[in-house]
Formats: sequence, C-alpha cells, structure tokens
Amino acid sequence: KQGQKAGTSNLISHANIHHPTEAKAAKDLHDKKEQEKNAKKRFRTEDTETVKVYDVKRQKTLQQTWSSAAPWDINDEKSKEYHYLIAEWIAVDCRPFTTAEDVGFVRIMNKAVPKYTIPGRDYFTTKIMPDIYERVQNKVKILAKSANNMSLTTDIWKSKHSEESFISLTGHILSTDFEHHTVVLRSQHFPDCHTALNITTMINKALIMYEIPKHKIHFICSDNAANMTSSLNTIGVTHLPCFCILSN
Repeated sequence: KQGQKAGTSNLISHANIHHPTEAKAAKDLHDKKEQEKNAKKRFRTEDTETVKVYDVKRQKTLQQTWSSAAPWDINDEKSKEYHYLIAEWIAVDCRPFTTAEDVGFVRIMNKAVPKYTIPGRDYFTTKIMPDIYERVQNKVKILAKSANNMSLTTDIWKSKHSEESFISLTGHILSTDFEHHTVVLRSQHFPDCHTALNITTMINKALIMYEIPKHKIHFICSDNAANMTSSLNTIGVTHLPCFCILSN
C-alpha cells in the first residue's frame, strides 16, 4: 500500500534461499561492523570512568598541597643536582666561592628554581667540591692506568697580581684510539725555595697520588733552569727542555 513501509524480511529470506553464499558474506560483514561499533562504545564508557577515577586519585590532600609548595630539603636529590651544577660552574669558570652568595645570582636562582635553596660557600668548600675533586681524580687514575705511556710538562711561575709563586704538573696522554687527553695533575701554591729537592718532592707526590709509575713517563718537558734539570735527573726521567723558552 501507498505510504506503508516495506520490510526486509522477505528480501532476507529470498537471499538465504536463492543466494546463500552472498547472504552469508553480507551477514558476516554486518556482524563485524556491529562488533566494532559496540567496542567503540565500551571504550568510550570505560575511558570516561577511568578519567573520573583518575581525577579522584589525583585530588591532593592538604598535606600534599603544602608539601608540593615547600622548599626542597638540602639533601633532596633535586637539590643535589643543583649543588653540583653550581660547584662545577665555580670550578670550570674559576669563580670565587662567594659567588654562591651574590645577591644577583641568588635572585636569578630563586626566580628560575624557587624550591631550591642555595647553600652557603662553606657547604660547597667542605662537601660538594671535595667530592667532585675525588671523582675527577679517580677518572684521571683510570685514564693514566689505561695508557701505555704519557708525557708531562711542569713549570714554576709568579702570579700577575702578587709576588706569590705557583707550580704545576700536567699530563698528556694519547689513548689507544688516538684521542689526546690533557689533565692537570697538580697546581699549587709554591712559597718554598725553588730548590731541586722541593720540586722533586712535589712531582713525586703527584706521581704517587695518581699512581703513575716512572717507566710510563716518556719525558717531562720544562724550562732549562738548573734546579729543574737537577730535579728531573734525581727523579730518573728523561728531561726535554722547552723549545719555546730556549728560543727566547
């Protein structure tokens, strides 16, 4: 009849009887689409419930809120990270320890990392810097131990800003993969008389500290002063006079 909706039952029956293969394929496709649709509905429902539960779990207590706003403890791992970064900056850039207490620096750190409290210079000099020194020293020991040979340079000089003298000993190592390493083994105030004995004492202390046997030393380069020549002869290593100093 006109206006009456036609059903699909007769069409489905006809397809099942006269076209069973095509009918089964159509039914399988329809069922697959329904399963996918129902799966998406379940996912949305479960996802919504998960979000609700998650939000409830994320709700902070008053104590948690207060703790999150409180400054980090000086021994907190996050605080330690900044302790070492500041100490390394002081060492690498030769900055005074008082830098950690400078008003401008403190202001920047408070703005950048408000939960971090900068310790005083005593904390850096007694705790952080000695630990960094020990770590670097151990790395140098490992490097020196792995080298078949190494060369050294040494010198004594006076400060540009005072009459104080200093002495240094630097190691030069070529690794097995031909990578050049330069490490300062010793750099210290040298107020004593610049005698061969005092120079020998300083160099021997450095060799003992870094566990460097004398047979590994290819040569030690220095100026051609009598005290330096006598010292290196006493130690029993080859002395190579510096060409630049000799040419001047």
